[in-house]
Amino acid sequence: MTQVERDCLGDRINYYVRKNICKAFKTDNMTNIYYNPAFSDHYIITTSNIEWI
Repeated sequence: MTQVERDCLGDRINYYVRKNICKAFKTDNMTNIYYNPAFSDHYIITTSNIEWI
């Protein structure tokens, strides 16, 4: 995979992780369309870029 493809895949992974956290804790209405940050009952969750090795 090229660097651009890895960056795109990493962005999608982060997006769906944050989205599912919001859905699990029913906090969809507390964040923006990118679910960044994601909120749980006790935490505010942000994600950084994925580093491919």
